[in-house]
Amino acid sequence: MCDIGCSNGDFLFYLSDVFPHAKLYGIDILPSLLEKTRQDFKAHNKPCPTLWEGDIQSGLNLPKERFDMVFLNGVIGIFDDLHKPLEHFANLINPKGVGYIWGCFNPYPIDVFIKGRVCGSSHLESGWNLHSKQSVLEICDGLGLKGVFYDDFDIGIDLPQSEDYLRTWTFRLEGGKRAIINGLSLVHNFSLLELTYRI
Repeated sequence: MCDIGCSNGDFLFYLSDVFPHAKLYGIDILPSLLEKTRQDFKAHNKPCPTLWEGDIQSGLNLPKERFDMVFLNGVIGIFDDLHKPLEHFANLINPKGVGYIWGCFNPYPIDVFIKGRVCGSSHLESGWNLHSKQSVLEICDGLGLKGVFYDDFDIGIDLPQSEDYLRTWTFRLEGGKRAIINGLSLVHNFSLLELTYRI
């Protein structure tokens, strides 16, 4: 199992509990996050996953191996152009394997590109692009992948608003269901995309 954009290793840590005998791999562009992953696994006396410093967008330093399960969690919104990241993602999946992409996708046939800036800052933050499901599926189809979206996510807990307005929080809709929002005034439509090679 390989987690792309593994950050500080939280999902890898979860996988190590659920699948204790699985061979785990992680890829991230930031060495400091990979080091945090190593430290956390060591602190809990767990074998550390194999980690690569690599870039899913450019393909730089990605492993030659292919994996039975490949994950890309919360990363898809960073990219303006999905063709290369999805091509590199596809190249990491075994022909009989499966890939999972978790993120916010636009259910409408419009690709939305979003950047935000905290008042008083000159730095534009990215990471909240909403690629349409239609565009994503068309790209994946061109790569020989069959894609299926699962849209029944319900967070199930209340998240309080923090002082960091880029962090998400929940609010209640009519009928009691929770919606997820952040300081960009974006309501998040989370979906899980499952990808397999067409046979």
